[in-house]
Amino acid sequence: DVQDVLSDLKSSLPVFDTSIPIGVAAAEAPTVRMSVIHHQPSSPVAKAYRNLACEVAGIARTPVSRVADDRER
Repeated sequence: DVQDVLSDLKSSLPVFDTSIPIGVAAAEAPTVRMSVIHHQPSSPVAKAYRNLACEVAGIARTPVSRVADDRER
């Protein structure tokens, strides 16, 4: 169901490609007072967060006028 909603949103809004999976590593990280990236860096959840960070950084490097143009579409 979530994938269907995201597909619909992508046609009208900028939506990141990365999705964060549900995983044990993410649930355990707060109990050891660490981020999931430090607690279990090779877990799928940690990899997904790193991928999302790269996507966000890529948008941050995009000229503001281009981002505004993309949002208007």
